[in-house]
Formats: sequence, structure tokens, C-alpha cells
Amino acid sequence: MKTKERSYSHPVLNPDSDDVIPNKFEFKLEPIATADCYKLKYNIILENKTLTKLITVGDAYFALHVECTRNFYRELFRSTKNNDYIEIPFGEIEGTVEVSLFICAATNLNNYTISDSHADYEGLKFNLEQGDILAIARSLEFEAEKEYDSLQKMSSIMKIDESDKVSPGFIVNDFAEDKIRILLSREDYQKYGTLKNLPNKNSALIQSITLPVLIEAINTIKSQYIEEDQNIECPPRWHRKINQKLSLIDRNWIEKDISSLELAQIILENPFGRFLKDALDFNEE
Repeated sequence: MKTKERSYSHPVLNPDSDDVIPNKFEFKLEPIATADCYKLKYNIILENKTLTKLITVGDAYFALHVECTRNFYRELFRSTKNNDYIEIPFGEIEGTVEVSLFICAATNLNNYTISDSHADYEGLKFNLEQGDILAIARSLEFEAEKEYDSLQKMSSIMKIDESDKVSPGFIVNDFAEDKIRILLSREDYQKYGTLKNLPNKNSALIQSITLPVLIEAINTIKSQYIEEDQNIECPPRWHRKINQKLSLIDRNWIEKDISSLELAQIILENPFGRFLKDALDFNEE
């Protein structure tokens, strides 16, 4: 919701007002698309001692208001943490999403005063009610993509081509280049081109193409490290990207007793669960 200028009977911390100086109250937002939802990671910067104490003792809270006009979505999330995240299921938001941040009273506050308030409020105390606004930050916006597409995320290390040397119904991998080449017969390649443009079919493609290829790629990395004693000179880009992704999860992933199937599912973020959901949605339609 667009925060409009308005007058309050009590001092409100606001970057666009001199009610309280210093008036620094802001937040950073990092929207992350996962398999099932948007995770909105936020980091709130608050320096006022009075408001910090009220939040610490539970007399106030951060209120994050998320609004998407395209989908008529509006929701208020409460928190007492400066660093955290909120989750919004896919389908709830699409296009431009606005996030507004406030600090609100969690209970009635009698004889309320705030540190560093304007001289006009000197000596004044206020009786506030639960839900009254104590601080306002500038709103932020981000663009929510229509759907999560793991194939698109994997496009940086994989490409699908047609080949006359591949039999219909089979997949052939080529790991020699910077991108993994996934070769399909001409007939299957044409079917793939039609299927990938249809709604609710991405999970089926992930299951049938990306997942098995990724499993074999991970097995290839493991075998190369074992055979070459971890001294691989200038590995291809797909090799580096997969290793980098898994190393963020566990630096010693190659030495751990974790199956390539499990690792591939971690990278693709629950592909089978998404496939089941899309299949049920398609069946209902």
C-alpha cells in the first residue's frame, strides 16, 4: 500500500519527517524464488533506542505489509526480528509487489515518549492504543515472476539439441563442452519444443530430462575427483557451477555419503514435489 503523508498526534519515526532525529529507519529486501513459494528475506535497520527497547520487551513489533494489486493480494506479517524472512506461496503474487514496513504498538502504551523527538514534543506524553503506528519506513518494490522454472535456472549449464544419431525415446549426454549437451532425436526434440511452451508442464520436463542428466553429471564429478586425486585442471563451466552450488551446502560434499540422486534433488529444489502438484492441478483443470 502506498504510504501517504498524514499527521499523527504523537511523534512517529519517519525518514521523511523531522518528528524524530536521527530518523533512520529502513530495510533491505531480497526476494528468492524457491520451488513452492517466494521467500522475502529482509534486513531492518533501526537505531532509535526507545523503539528498539519496546520491540525487545514485546511492547512493539515490526509490521511488513505485502501488496500485489494484480492478484488482489494483501497480507500483514508481524515480527520482532531485524533479520528474517517471510514466505508467500506461488500464485499469490505476480508482477509488481510492494512491501511496506512499520513499527506498531503491540499493547496500549501509556505516557509514551520517544528518544530524540522534536523539541515541539518536549515534556509531552501520549496514551497510545494497540496497533498505533510508531515508525514508518520507505516502501520497496520487486517484480515477482509468473512461475518458478528450474529448467531456466539450469540453462546456464545445460542445452538441449537434436541429433540424427539418437534413437527416439532416448537421451544422450555430452559433458565435453562448457555446457552439458543433452541430445534428443529429431522427433523427440520437436515434441519437447511443443511441450515446454505449455502451462503446467515444466515439472514433467524437469523429471524426464534435467534430473537424470544432473545425476549423471554429479556422478561424473565424483569419479573425476577420485581418479585424478582432486587435481582437475580447468574443468568445464557446468562442472564448476555444480561444484560451487553443492559446496555452498557442504564444502566436503564429495566425501560425504550422499547419493547423487539426493544431491540433484537439492539443486533442483524438490522437483518431484513440484511435479505432483502440477499434475494434480492439471488433472483438476
